[in-house]
Amino acid sequence: MSVDGHGQLARERQERFLRLLRAKGSVAVGALAAEFDVSEMTVRRDLNALAARGLAVRVHGGATVPDAPGPDAAASPSDPRDAHYLTIGLVLPGAEYYWSPVIAGARAAAARANVRLILRITSYEAREDRHQVQALLASARVDGLIIAPNLDREGGGDLVTWLDALPIPVVLVERRPPGVPVRRLEWVATDHAAGGVLAVQHLLAHGHRRIAVCTGPTATTEDLIQGWQSELRTRGLDAAEQFAMRVDLTERGRQEAAAELLDRCAETGTTAVIVHPDVLTITVVQRCLDLGISIPEDLAIVSYDDEVAALIDPPVSSVMPLKQDVGRMAVELIHARLLEGDRRPPHRLTVMPVLNVRGSSSRR
Repeated sequence: MSVDGHGQLARERQERFLRLLRAKGSVAVGALAAEFDVSEMTVRRDLNALAARGLAVRVHGGATVPDAPGPDAAASPSDPRDAHYLTIGLVLPGAEYYWSPVIAGARAAAARANVRLILRITSYEAREDRHQVQALLASARVDGLIIAPNLDREGGGDLVTWLDALPIPVVLVERRPPGVPVRRLEWVATDHAAGGVLAVQHLLAHGHRRIAVCTGPTATTEDLIQGWQSELRTRGLDAAEQFAMRVDLTERGRQEAAAELLDRCAETGTTAVIVHPDVLTITVVQRCLDLGISIPEDLAIVSYDDEVAALIDPPVSSVMPLKQDVGRMAVELIHARLLEGDRRPPHRLTVMPVLNVRGSSSRR
C-alpha cells in the first residue's frame, strides 16, 4: 500500500532511502518510487529532507552521497585554490543516466582522499570538450583532470594528442585513444566487448543458438556488438543466421524498433536478444506482453545496462557495467599519480562488467 504521510512513517522511509543511498552511492527518484511503492513527489520530498540534514546531495533525477569530511576537516579551507587541497577537474558529457553513478563513485573516492572535485558538463563534441577543459584550467587551480571526451567524431585524435601534452595528469574515463599514440595519458574503461561475450555465453548455456542484438546509438554499441560477434564465431555459429539492429532511442524510434525486432525474430527463428539500453528493453518487453509473447519461453531477453532492469516485469537479466567503480578508480588513479609524480608509470585499467541473472533469460 502506498503511504505518503509524514511523521514516524516518513522518518522510517527516509532511513531506508538513506541506507540504500549509502550502499549504492546514488539513487534515482523513479526507481525509489517503484521499489517502495510511493509517489515520486514523496520520494523527492524525502530526499530533500535528507539533503537538508546534510545526509544526501540532490542531483537531477535523484541524489548522491555527500562529500565526507577528511581527517583535517576542521582546518579545511573554504577556498578551492588553497594549497592544502588537491583539486581534480571532472569533465563529463552529462550528470545523469550513465554518468550519475560514475560521479557518485568519484565523489566517494575524493572524500576519502580529502580531494576536491570540480565538475563541468560538456557535450559529445571534441571542440566543446577542449573548450570546457580550457575554461576549467583558466578559472581554477586544477592539479589533475578526469575526462570522458568524445573520440569518435572529427577532432577526436587531435583532442587526445592535446590532452596528452597538458602539464597536469589526465585520466580518461570510459574512453580509450582510438589508435593515437600517447605517452602520459591514463584511463579507466569498462570492457563492453567482454560484456557482450558474457551475455552470449549465458544465452548459449540455456540452449539458444540464434541470438540477436538490438542497441541504440551509444558509446557502448560498437564494443557490445564486437563482443557478440566474437563469441558467436568462437562457438562456431553461422553469422548469417544472426542479426544486429542499431536503432533510434526516441519514443517513436523505440516503438518501431521493438516491432521490427520481434518481426525479425519470428522470421529468422531467433529465440534470444541482447538489448541496450534499459529504456529500449522496457519497450521490447512491453511489446512482447502486448502480443502474448512469453518471456523467456518464447523469447529470452538480456539487457545491457541494469539501471532499472530489475524493476521490469518480468525482471530482466542484465549485464551491468560497474560505473561507480569506474569513477572511484579514476580518482584513485589520478590521486596516486599526483602523490607519486613521474616515478609512477602510466596505468591503463580495464573493468569487467558483471551479469545479473533474472527471470527473463532462463526457462523455468
